[in-house]
Amino acid sequence: MKTTEFVIKLKKLRPDAQILRGFDFDEDFINEYRNSFDILKLKESNDTLDPILSLIREYNVSNVDIGLVRFNNENEVLENNRYIYIGNFDADYLAIDKYTNEIIVLSCEDPDHVLVKCSKDSFSFLSALYEVARINNELFLGNISSNDKNIKELAESIAKVSGGDEYLDFYLLILGYEGE
Repeated sequence: MKTTEFVIKLKKLRPDAQILRGFDFDEDFINEYRNSFDILKLKESNDTLDPILSLIREYNVSNVDIGLVRFNNENEVLENNRYIYIGNFDADYLAIDKYTNEIIVLSCEDPDHVLVKCSKDSFSFLSALYEVARINNELFLGNISSNDKNIKELAESIAKVSGGDEYLDFYLLILGYEGE
């Protein structure tokens, strides 16, 4: 998925405030949750073909929080010979592997240790992350079942979008699968 498509599709997932009020959430939570679907354009930049780097450079991603995935702002993106650090998954680092173009999670305690692979590339990761946002929103609103069998099937379908079974562990984790 390209950057613009991700931004547009994510915004369409934004739930109506009235629906959230029906769950008896306070207004601060409702605003914060709804804002996590809004990514505001900051500037034009044609200096990269990578959709995640374009997202970070061209948009304000500070409100985006999808299943514990958060992107860095442009001034927070760091890199070394092997990795471009693009954000966080919980406390650990979300990175692009420069050798393979895979999106991976690196341990915050040992930044050379890959905890889990997320996607074959940035295009696939944005597609998969959109699916995570869509599914998490549906789970949150009670529109789909959160039983382990259903979560596992959903994670398997997202893993295919991200590049295959080698990425399944990340999507089981991000969707909160608690089975074996």
